[in-house]
Amino acid sequence: MINEPVITLNIAYCPPLDWEGCLAYYEKHKIGDLESFVNNTYTRTFVFNNKVGMVCICNNDKKKYLEVKIKAEDLHAVDFVLKRIEKMFDLLLDPVHVTKAFQAIPSLNKIQYIKGTRLVRCWDNFELAITAILGQLVSLKQATGLVSQLLSLYGERRINSFTQQENILFPTPEILANESLSELRVPQMKKQAIITLSNQVADGRIDFLDGQDLPIFKQKLMKIYGIGKWTAEYIALRALGDSDAFPEGDVFLEKLITKNEIRELSPWRGYLVSHLYKYGVK
Repeated sequence: MINEPVITLNIAYCPPLDWEGCLAYYEKHKIGDLESFVNNTYTRTFVFNNKVGMVCICNNDKKKYLEVKIKAEDLHAVDFVLKRIEKMFDLLLDPVHVTKAFQAIPSLNKIQYIKGTRLVRCWDNFELAITAILGQLVSLKQATGLVSQLLSLYGERRINSFTQQENILFPTPEILANESLSELRVPQMKKQAIITLSNQVADGRIDFLDGQDLPIFKQKLMKIYGIGKWTAEYIALRALGDSDAFPEGDVFLEKLITKNEIRELSPWRGYLVSHLYKYGVK
């Protein structure tokens, strides 16, 4: 837990919010020791202007807001952190629109839809893109192990002045663009995809800015050897918040939902995907 002094803020949202579902999903995909999930609370170590900070977030369901505690050396980090939280938990959503879309498709009655479901997003878009590549065609356990290995091999080690503990930061695009990744235990195709994507992010050919043309974004990704349609759709969903994204070829999803049902739910397919990733069929 973050010690005093801290900056304390509340972020209102339109209820309901499936907070526990979000946390459970993010915990399964946690990024090394940069994220922790204790007592229904999310804590994240972040870097802003090359300085390490921490944020602690919990949900006040009765008052319909997230309680946020931020500790940072640079106070300009506050706006940065709030925007990350807003994105990660899809706080601008009015969930009534998604609920109505689900209810309009009778065949989806088999899905015990959790009202208030949010898109499964992320804290950092580049982190998400790299972990998506690492997670191709392996189990979740293997994927999280590979993420830990990536951090251990190429992440910068920094002492967190607030905890006095060492954190391993996620490697930047510039770092990964200039590594051979020879020690990373993945196929060469994945290594090349990581290096190429990192290069293109580092030089600005690919970015993760909101409001861009999503089909063009996905096309850029799929031009990279080792990134196919599933990965591009998954990154668009979790990094850019593509509410209509559907990772085609996902074996887990194809066991739960038909292609016709997916087509009927457009432009809210990303919410069905997010719901199924979090809950499956009850």
